[in-house]
Amino acid sequence: MTGAVAQLVEWWRSGENARAHVVAADGGAGVLRRVHEVVPGSVLVDAAGLSAEELLAEILDRFAVSARGRRPAYWLAEIKRMAAGSLLLIANVDRAGRSRSSGQPGIIRDRLVGRLALRMRVVTGGAEPVDEAASGVALVRVPLGASNWFDRPGEAPAELVGLALAEPRRVPLAVWSELVTAYSGESASPVDLVKWAEQFPGVVGLSGGCAELTDEWLARCLRDAVPGDVATGVHRHLVEWLRNHVEPHPEGWAADGPVGRYAADGLLVHAAHPDLVDEVIGDGSVVANLSREALLDLAGSASEATAGDTAAADAVYLSYYWVDPESQRELAAWLHLMATARGDFELAGGIAERSGVRLPWRTRWTAWRPPGGYHPSFLRPGPVGELCAVRWDGVPAVAVFLTATDEVEIRDMASGRRLAGPWPEDEFPEEARGRLTREDSADSAGDGQGPYSGRQLLDPGRLSDDRPSPRLLELPLSFDRNVVLAGGGGVVGVELLDPGLTGVEPSKRRPLLGAAAAAGPCVPHGAPEVTAADLERVVRAACVVRPAADALPEGIEHSGTRKFLSEVGVPEFAAIGVALRPREENFLAEVPWDAELEEPESAGPFFRLGGFVGGVLVVDGVTGAVLRRPSSPDEDGLEGNLLASDLASFYTMAVWWITGLSLLRDIDEHDEAHMLRQHIDDALWEIDRDGSAAGAWLYPLRND
Repeated sequence: MTGAVAQLVEWWRSGENARAHVVAADGGAGVLRRVHEVVPGSVLVDAAGLSAEELLAEILDRFAVSARGRRPAYWLAEIKRMAAGSLLLIANVDRAGRSRSSGQPGIIRDRLVGRLALRMRVVTGGAEPVDEAASGVALVRVPLGASNWFDRPGEAPAELVGLALAEPRRVPLAVWSELVTAYSGESASPVDLVKWAEQFPGVVGLSGGCAELTDEWLARCLRDAVPGDVATGVHRHLVEWLRNHVEPHPEGWAADGPVGRYAADGLLVHAAHPDLVDEVIGDGSVVANLSREALLDLAGSASEATAGDTAAADAVYLSYYWVDPESQRELAAWLHLMATARGDFELAGGIAERSGVRLPWRTRWTAWRPPGGYHPSFLRPGPVGELCAVRWDGVPAVAVFLTATDEVEIRDMASGRRLAGPWPEDEFPEEARGRLTREDSADSAGDGQGPYSGRQLLDPGRLSDDRPSPRLLELPLSFDRNVVLAGGGGVVGVELLDPGLTGVEPSKRRPLLGAAAAAGPCVPHGAPEVTAADLERVVRAACVVRPAADALPEGIEHSGTRKFLSEVGVPEFAAIGVALRPREENFLAEVPWDAELEEPESAGPFFRLGGFVGGVLVVDGVTGAVLRRPSSPDEDGLEGNLLASDLASFYTMAVWWITGLSLLRDIDEHDEAHMLRQHIDDALWEIDRDGSAAGAWLYPLRND
């Protein structure tokens, strides 16, 4: 046995430390292969090119973990049971992911290996040096091969630097040629590059029309030695070259050969270096061809949450619901749906019409809150519990059962336009009975004796007083080549394009390591800014009271408050812990602030507006600030009584708060619910930093 192999075997026999790491130019593959041969029952896997989830799936396969045990709460215990006394060897951890900028190596080290090491002994391998002081990790080093390029990377030949600047590690010869040309300014043909590479078989590997550096640490050293402006120029050049040279393909770029595969995985990463991501990801003809892994990696590698109105965020939110398309065509169809749902029709058009990807199905209309959606316009129609094919005045339509309100609305099957309703589910209006018929009724034109309730529309076996909404879009209704899908966010209409396709069933794989990444809130494309005026619409106020200026109490001295009350007014409503009651006798009555209560953050006098999370909602007549007077001195978790600096801010905060809590009530996916709570908190903070810290705003977000 070599020294490194002997060290690892001795570590294994000693029983010390749960983790070991070998540093070697080949990512530890050679050493770990020999250890695997020596240690009975050990399992060897290679992380090169894999995501953390893909690597975990392979590990579960190797230990024969059943499908039943492949759930977030069970897989670790199942591995302990199935792999008792085994040694797990993972080579090429730093080559994980589809590109050099991927965040997958870190996820594997921190979230996967860190958890595995709680149940078994694990050895990882990589080319990059690691922190020798890493707690609980035994380190073994294999001497690096002698090379002047490690000592003087700035003197390395352009051919080598070009390969190092590649993002996907397996580089088609045509791409390598462009990288070298962009870096050196001199042309380099694929033929010449092959001849050059053949002189360095231990440094550059050649196969299948592609080249690859064999030592990932050498690649890192070479990349770090390239001046920033030079590297940026190379990446910019390659982004332009790839967009102009990749051939369209019905199955997506990756199906067109090595260059297409490189572009699908690497274009977005190259675009990040010269800050071209927004341009690239905003082009639907490109987005439809990008791999799911590239989109998720972009989101996972960002220092802040990815903007919620991008295809990268779409991929993140779809992953929360386990959507894991088996083909690029299916992925493109889902991205087209998400873009359509948020009204980004330019992006959707690029995906469907200019990408070259042949969609298996295409979204025609949506009345649906896409995963990640956080905006007042996504409140309706809300969760859908049932669908029924009907005709309205003889036109094919769909009856949509709204679970939040126990109502039914009728939508045109082809366009999604609402034709009638919503009506109470237990009794339709008289005029509906002459125009509405079931699709399977003999009289499709209507005979005046149509169904008079939702129960008459549904088959007896589907009747239930408690119909839970599907999680995503799992309630289908087919009509010729059109399918209407419904779920927790509403309803959408799609057209089946593949001749053999009979429905839309998302390919699913449940993430076992938790959320792939974070993303910002999804808002409708081009939506106007939410303002105080939106509160009336969001709460469906029974009325809006606008007191005349001379009818306001004299104690309300603040001119902005007096103007707001008289012009914008006060909507009458009660919703999710907040109530404004302008028609009550004590509206705008002066409210005393008892001495035993938490001291107010302004001096008053205070005037009653309504209620807020169990307290009294008041406005300060002098400053215009909006406060919550506590209900008792013993409240817990509701500290801080300043809610907003003025009424306009309070109304706008209330819009986002009510919207968010209403949506949260209908979301049963843990990761999306967690993100939405953060988005609500962020929205309040953006409007009024001081007021957003009040415990009354935060309590419902932190206490389910």
